[in-house]
Amino acid sequence: MVEESILEKDLIFLMQTKNKNLIHLLSDSAKEKNIRLISVGTAMDLQKHQLNGEVIGFIIGSDVEDPVQSAQRLHAFKKSAKIIILSETEQSAENLRKVIKFSPFIGVDVFCLHESKRVELEDKLDKILENSRQAAKYRAIIQETNSQISQQSPPKETAFTQNFINRLMDIAPVGIAIVGQKGKILGWNKEAASIFKKNEARVLGMPLSRYFDLTEGYKLESYLRQNFEEITASADTLTLTRDLNNPIKQILNFTAAHFTYADGTKQALLLTIKDVTKRKQAEKELQELNASLEERVAERTSSLLAYQNQLRSLASQLSKAEEKERRRLAAELHDNLGQLLALVKMKIGSLAKYDLPEDPASVIDNIKEGVDDALVYTRFLMTDLKPPPSINQKDIRISIEWLAGKMKNHDLRVSIEEYGQPKPVDDEIRTVLVQCVRELLFNIVKHAGVTEAWVSVQYLDEEFEIVVKDKGKGFDIKTGLSISDEGGFGLFNITERIDLLGGSVDIKSKPGKGSKITIRTPLTQETQNGNEPDNKFNETVSETKKPRKIKVMLVDDHEMMRAGLRKIVNEQDDLMVIAESSDGESAIVAAEETVPDVVVMDVNLPVMNGIDTTRKLLERMPGLRIIALSIHDHQTVVNSMRSAGATAYLTKNEAFETLCATIRTEAKLAGNHQ
Repeated sequence: MVEESILEKDLIFLMQTKNKNLIHLLSDSAKEKNIRLISVGTAMDLQKHQLNGEVIGFIIGSDVEDPVQSAQRLHAFKKSAKIIILSETEQSAENLRKVIKFSPFIGVDVFCLHESKRVELEDKLDKILENSRQAAKYRAIIQETNSQISQQSPPKETAFTQNFINRLMDIAPVGIAIVGQKGKILGWNKEAASIFKKNEARVLGMPLSRYFDLTEGYKLESYLRQNFEEITASADTLTLTRDLNNPIKQILNFTAAHFTYADGTKQALLLTIKDVTKRKQAEKELQELNASLEERVAERTSSLLAYQNQLRSLASQLSKAEEKERRRLAAELHDNLGQLLALVKMKIGSLAKYDLPEDPASVIDNIKEGVDDALVYTRFLMTDLKPPPSINQKDIRISIEWLAGKMKNHDLRVSIEEYGQPKPVDDEIRTVLVQCVRELLFNIVKHAGVTEAWVSVQYLDEEFEIVVKDKGKGFDIKTGLSISDEGGFGLFNITERIDLLGGSVDIKSKPGKGSKITIRTPLTQETQNGNEPDNKFNETVSETKKPRKIKVMLVDDHEMMRAGLRKIVNEQDDLMVIAESSDGESAIVAAEETVPDVVVMDVNLPVMNGIDTTRKLLERMPGLRIIALSIHDHQTVVNSMRSAGATAYLTKNEAFETLCATIRTEAKLAGNHQ
């Protein structure tokens, strides 16, 4: 028998939370289960504790600022310990599961639970405790076995070894089955019974293949027969699926090992059985996610290309429209104003041929009349191009009324309504809005087939709204948003210009049902751009369109190494090196001044080594992500850097291949970039 004292070693849970209710709940549970519960302020405090016993798990409360980073550090402190991360809601628990699922720095034994579900938490604690005690029992059995082997005489060794195998099978974490030459089950352990959900008494003497369908059962029989016939063959793995009458089939991996009983007369196979259903399902989900991402990237790329084509076409049409307008103005000036002035010149010239009468009033009046006509037409032409200076430039209603008056020349009557207290509108916004309303009214003239339209102006708290509607032919919205074959800009130009102002365009129309276009913009540029001057508007828009680059700091005492890393990072469109240091002390100063997203830290540094530098940096800048870099890959160095707070570790041999990808992963885990 195993001495009970061997299994009495203290089992410890480390808890990281300030939630008093949770601490009280966990303390009561710990007393009932006879385990020790120790509270630590942060993962950095672990080095300060002298723990007499075995740490079997960590509990991270929902009040911890960065639970994933804490999990990484706790995992680095002891990889075999289970980790429970608590969250305030089920949705946040699901989000944590997704992040941890794809994290390369945390082991698989991390559980994300909803904090309020006490029963689920109690069950998880019980399971961790039971597994830990089983592991302790397993180690104790091995210790006892080794002790007995050294004391037993040769005649008793065989019997003892058989007893050891039986006991080892009972506590093994994988399914184990002993199968005879006819494929019949001679025995199996508790884990195998759990996988197949059948106890040992019901399966003894039964062919193992009967628990699969015909196709899978035939594969298993062939596999068993091959392993009996080829005794020296390598232990290949067989994967089978088992139908459990639900959408997800059970996937099992079998590995066979041939052995002969002690008496030398019987032969059997020892089968290890692993249920890999969850792992395969996770791989499938990851593949589907990758495929979905590729489809989304393709869709976005296609949309972007179409958008670029529209912009190119718009630029071309703008150039054509500009040239067309020049020709129209030249024709107007030539055919009207030019002709009138030429007539005046002729009349003045005629004065030289005649003797002027004593009263030349009639001739002069004739000349004045011609000049007046030229001036009237000139004023008409100029007001057709822009509102006269007398119009209040800040009052957009007056500008729209002037525009409505001009539309009478095109047989379109425009009714105007106004709501709310009138407010001044910036020149930039007013100009664009008047141009858009003019474009919409001309669209009604050209396409709607009606002689009446309505424009409403409404002043909101921080927004301005204009609605242009008609009861004409209407149009298909998809066609209306593209650049027309006739050379017009369509609604695409309007939506683009309003979007640049930080506004929106809502289009409602159906063929035969008329149309309604609603334009909303901020009242001023300052409202949209955070009180910045108008001349910076285009720069602000450009900056919001581009994602911010990930800021990287390099810390290495070798100039050539920094130069090589700098070149690799700066060649990436989304990364940039903002600071460099050759020792630990200057690195801390530079980091506080430049605030990088990710620091690439060499382990061996002058003045202050990378381990101490990492620890002090994280004390001052807790959210910083640090990638350890070293020429060594010793586990001691890795553990030291991870204990100090480094969230990733690369050797200098692999850094030139994986550094950029690791930087992006760290920035994403920190939540700085999407």
